[in-house]
Parts: sequence; structure tokens; C-alpha cells
Amino acid sequence: MKQITAEVVTGIHALAKDYNLGLYVTVINAQGEVIACLKSGDVARASFTLSIKKAETAYKFTLDSDVIYQSLITIGQQNLLSEEYCFLAGGVISQNTSGERYCVGVSTNNPHLDKAIALNILSQL
Repeated sequence: MKQITAEVVTGIHALAKDYNLGLYVTVINAQGEVIACLKSGDVARASFTLSIKKAETAYKFTLDSDVIYQSLITIGQQNLLSEEYCFLAGGVISQNTSGERYCVGVSTNNPHLDKAIALNILSQL
């Protein structure tokens, strides 16, 4: 998939409505290109940057953003957010059934739901 289909966009908006929250979603392909940035509902402006950083962090480390953080804290306390990386939950990586790899970054009004929503979005790609 070189672009996000209308069905996926509709699914993301439905997901935001189901959870009754605003969100930003960023999708990066296997080549590191941002192929989608989407806003749904009312969400803090900072969520735009966080969704991008979460997707980029998952891409650069080829691991979910919160999993990376759990590995890093074994060597000492680490910042959850820097200029380049975001280790908050919500940055996920996966391959779809066609073998295409995607990284998704999600930032919502309820950060406790970011990873679950990102995984849900990945299942739609």
C-alpha cells in the first residue's frame, strides 16, 4: 500500500468516535516515508508532534516505542521525550499480511489508550 485508503481513514475516524476522543495518527512505511498524518476530533496540538515522533522512534529502532524505553531504563533513568525520540506508548511497528512494514504513531487525549489504538490502526493497514 503506497497510500492510506479511504476505508482506513474512515476506520480511524470511527475509532476516535468509538473511544470518544481526539487523536493524531502518523503512518510511516518501510522506507521511512511519512505516508499519512491524520487528525480526528478535538486534540491537543502537541499530539501532532508526538504522533510523528512515536512513529519515527518505532521506525528507527524497529521496536514499539514503549518497549524501547523498557530496555533503556535497565541502564539508568531515561527521558521519555527528546528532540529526536519519543518513548511514550503509542509508537508501534508491524508487517501486514502482504509483508509490508509500517510504523504507526498515535497520540490522543487519553495517553493510556495510545498503544491499543495504534495496534488497532495497524490491523487496518
